[in-house]
Order: sequence, then C-alpha cells, then structure tokens
Amino acid sequence: MKIVEFMGGLGNQMFQYAFYLKLKNVYEENLKADLSFFCKQNCHNGYELKRIFNIDMPFATVEECYFSGKKCIGEISHSRLLKFAYRIYYNAFLSKHMFPPYSPYHRKDNEYKANGYYEDMFDDIYKYYGGYWQNELYFRDISDLIRDAFVFPKLDSYNLELAKLITAKESVSLHIRRGDYLTAENSVFQNICTPTYYKNAVSYMNSSVANPYYFIFSNDIEWCKNNLNLDNMIFVDWNIGVDSYKDMQLMSLCKHNIIANSSFSWWGAWLNNNPNKVVCAPKRWYNNEDTVYGECPDSWVRIEID
Repeated sequence: MKIVEFMGGLGNQMFQYAFYLKLKNVYEENLKADLSFFCKQNCHNGYELKRIFNIDMPFATVEECYFSGKKCIGEISHSRLLKFAYRIYYNAFLSKHMFPPYSPYHRKDNEYKANGYYEDMFDDIYKYYGGYWQNELYFRDISDLIRDAFVFPKLDSYNLELAKLITAKESVSLHIRRGDYLTAENSVFQNICTPTYYKNAVSYMNSSVANPYYFIFSNDIEWCKNNLNLDNMIFVDWNIGVDSYKDMQLMSLCKHNIIANSSFSWWGAWLNNNPNKVVCAPKRWYNNEDTVYGECPDSWVRIEID
C-alpha cells in the first residue's frame, strides 16, 4: 500500500492529485489518500477536489496513517510514548495480519533528477508520500489524464457572461496574490511578484500579443484597483469563498496568462488549452536559491522580478 498526503489550498491539492494519478498509473491498486490535514486545519476552503471535480479516492484510515509513522488526528494521541507503544503492539500482533510498516517518503518534493525520478520513488516498497510535488515533470507524461480529471463545473450565468468576453478578446489573465502571502509564515513567497515583475510581464505581453485585454484576479482586489493602471482591464472581484475556484476556471479560459508564484494561477495557466498561449511566470518562485520550486513548463517565459 502507498499513501499520498493531501494538504493546503486547491492548487496544492491539484498537484498532489496529479502526483497521485502518476502513482496510480504505475500501481493500479493499493493506493490511498490521507485527508487528515483537513480535520486539523481549515485553510482556504478545505478539501475541494470532490466538490469541484467530483474526484473520488480510497481514503487511508487513521490506523493506516498512524502506523505509517505520520502524526494523526482525533482521539489518537500525538505523544511519542503512546506512538512507541502502538509501534510495539503493531510489530508484535498486527504486522502479520494487516500490512508491513511504511517507509515515510519526505524527500524534497520539488527535487527531480534530470534523467527521471529518483529510483526509490516508484519502487515496490510501502511508502507514505508527504509533499506538494509542484513540478510538471512528475506527471507530464500523463497530462491527458490530468486534464480529464480537472474539468470544472458549468459556470453560473454571471461568470458565463465574463467567459464570453474572455473568448471574444485577446484575453490575458493577471493574477496577484496578496492576503495570506503577506503573513510571516509565508515569508518564503514574499517580494517575488514585485511591481517590477508585473511591469516587465505586462511589457512582454504587450510586445507579444496584439491588443491584449487584461482580466485581473486577486485575493486583494482593492489593492489592485489602487495600484494597476492598464489601458484595457477588468477586475474580477465577485468569486469569493467556496466560489474562489471559479477564478482559476476563468484564468484557464483566457488566451494568455501572467501568473504569480502561486499554485492557484499555475494551474489556471497549465489548464489553458490555447496552443499559442503566452504564459509569463516569475524567474524565481521561492526565497531559497538552493530550491527550484514550482517548476514551470519550458514554453513559459520566466520574467525578471527586479
């Protein structure tokens, strides 16, 4: 059995599910999902893959996650003493009747060898995969399966009218993520999508696309209204709360994309089916020079941030 952990917001969950499908493509069975993160935390809008994409997966039980070596939720204590006691009990009585101990797999999830996956990533050993897997190389060879999985629901009438305008124009989505990115715990994402980055990205888009029309998406739309001054633009400010995913859906309908260092707009651009799309992304994704995080497809243009 192999267990994939799901956590974070919608974009992160989509990366994890893409990785899950890659595993499923290799192992047709004995693959489960751990959703315990969402019982402890309710960041963003909680677990969304079922509600939005009607995705079903077999879920790992508390016991399966517990014996994998991962801290679990609910009534089972996190104390090391009790965990040790459960390990003893497991090894003595349950291992022959349930399943062998897992090998927790916490390699840096953005690492990817130039010549392919790490040899131990897809071996036959029982594993628990904890990570975000934000690299297209993990699932590029099954991209058709990913696109088939991430089909959005039909838009409501208000957003459908905007979608018609997006189709009629040489539309460019421009995503600015502030809000949670301004907090101390997200300092690794800060000062990357700077005003200079967006200025450079818009300049590149204006030189590459005839008559671009900008559709602005953000979790701080008031800041955008006060700081952006483009000739042709519309602020999309009505998809909030559980409807936030509709912004990603609309981004994917745009002909071109300017994304933030955010998995949310990454997927909006990746799901854009325009064969001639221009996608601008920040040259650096993460405030760690030793880390290549959120790797973008080769066809996307990496824009200077300062």
